[in-house]
Amino acid sequence: MKTILVILLSISFLPPATAKPVQVQQLVVGDKFVLSSDATKPVVVTSETGAIYALRLRNGKYKLAAINVPSAEITERMPDMLPDGIVSAGMANLKRVWLSAPTRRYDHGILGDVIEASAVSAELAGGQIVVYQLPDEAVFEDLKARLVDLDGNGQQQILVVRSWLDRGAAPVILSVENGSLGLTASAAPIGRSHRWLNPVGVADFDGDGIPEIAAIVTPHIGGTLQLYHRVGDRLITGLSASGFSNHRIGSRNLDLSAIADINGDGVADIVSPDASHRNLLAVTFRDGQYREIFRVPLTEAIMSAILVTDFDQNGRPELVMATDRGTLLVLTPAP
Repeated sequence: MKTILVILLSISFLPPATAKPVQVQQLVVGDKFVLSSDATKPVVVTSETGAIYALRLRNGKYKLAAINVPSAEITERMPDMLPDGIVSAGMANLKRVWLSAPTRRYDHGILGDVIEASAVSAELAGGQIVVYQLPDEAVFEDLKARLVDLDGNGQQQILVVRSWLDRGAAPVILSVENGSLGLTASAAPIGRSHRWLNPVGVADFDGDGIPEIAAIVTPHIGGTLQLYHRVGDRLITGLSASGFSNHRIGSRNLDLSAIADINGDGVADIVSPDASHRNLLAVTFRDGQYREIFRVPLTEAIMSAILVTDFDQNGRPELVMATDRGTLLVLTPAP
């Protein structure tokens, strides 16, 4: 690995006029990196050569420190698991969840191969394994289960992407009831085969006190940032904005977007590249109104997860990401 050079840049990005300055710190290194998508732990950076580092703030500058991480934390595998799937660690009612029962019955290959999951498996808090199996007409076109509390009852549900072979993708919610894993709510599919969406996550994005699901629909062909809210067993589309992309064709990185309170108003905001991948945007839907918080021009394409953390513990989030040229970026929105 080459010597690390730290460069500090202070740049004000004016469009739109209400946007606040964003401080950008670049750690220019001669390697390519993968960032852990688990923001509850220290930011873990894995180099293309296999070395593992923690990103730390020291005397106002970010540095990489070599660490040892047990391999089980990185490559945990479960029975009948999707080959490139990720085990999601839960809490409360769910211990861990994974995509299972691999199948080749859908030839889309948007995530790098034509192997998709036909089931979701979950280990409950008491150790029992439960499985939800799809019919032959659909697959889970995803790599991981997102554990969420859409109902606010303290019990976790599972957000995952289901794709019908002839109608495309839609977000669905699975829940455990009476010891069984079943479908709780689903959105209408996009309507065409080989049309996909990538979830951003779940939060209260408009400030009404009710969580919504955010996803970018068709992120490779004029992506739409779409909010869904639950009505009974349906996920209904609501607020939206066009011109976003949080995935690249063939990539297994599903975390090219993030949720954070960027402007400190108490309402969750969304960070994502635009459809060209030449700008990084932070946007809000507060009070039902779409607005850009900042727009940062990109000279290198973001290829890693976008992580949200608070290195200096000042209550303002920092955004950490890696580019395709081996540069680590740390973005700090101004107060």
